[in-house]
Amino acid sequence: MEKTRPGKVLITGATDGIGFAVAQGLASLGYSVILHGRNADKVSATIHKLASRDASYSLHAAHADLSRPEEIDAMAEEILRNHPDLSILINNAGVFMNVYQEDGRGVEMTFSVNHLAYFHLTLRLLPLLQKNTPARIINVSSMAHGNTIHFDDLNLKKRFSGYEAYSQSKLANILFTYSLAEKLKGEKIAVNCLHPGVINTKLLRAGWGGTGSSLEKGAATILYLALYDEGIRQSGKYYSNKKVTQTSGESYNKVTAQKLWEISENLTGIKFPG
Repeated sequence: MEKTRPGKVLITGATDGIGFAVAQGLASLGYSVILHGRNADKVSATIHKLASRDASYSLHAAHADLSRPEEIDAMAEEILRNHPDLSILINNAGVFMNVYQEDGRGVEMTFSVNHLAYFHLTLRLLPLLQKNTPARIINVSSMAHGNTIHFDDLNLKKRFSGYEAYSQSKLANILFTYSLAEKLKGEKIAVNCLHPGVINTKLLRAGWGGTGSSLEKGAATILYLALYDEGIRQSGKYYSNKKVTQTSGESYNKVTAQKLWEISENLTGIKFPG
């Protein structure tokens, strides 16, 4: 299995947890890494932390609250302007909400950050990735993905459950991955998603309590898809432990996928280019 040549990569949610481990792994291999976080000061501190380990790392900052469309747009514009060589996008940022919250649009926060932000940022950066092929889009999903998109109550407001909201958002990640891969068929852009494992992160502790495996193990499948040739040869796949794995039955439902895509376009105001 051959590794590809280093390029430039954007990682959302890179200030801690799995995202930080991926950033360190890619930087250590010569990749130029854009680290995203919600808070600009925390991003700067994270870059300083990594740079203190190796001054040769090529590190760049990006920040946005992913529940705010205007901040996603501002970050995307900055990347389009300052990083024209971007070739890998890793959508990693995510939340688990134990209590019901909405973003400024009235969308439940889990769905907003875990799905709509992936959709919004990816489509805004897609024209850039199309110029820098072969390119990769890697979406972090979970084995906890569900088998239902609750179109009759997308916010789950009638009977909110943090687990059900998370499960729905992770199914949405997979449906988005499969749909985008199909739309990009014939182009040199691979779109894949993955389960990182049950990893010791603040998200795991918020949702399930207890501890999981190391951050390095959580980063392994992401790094595999970012680094190796298979990550560009395969598209529209879901990986676990570096292997293609089946997902829930509903994740292959093209009617559900199309309906989710249309809703996502309407909520974000972003459409597939072309």
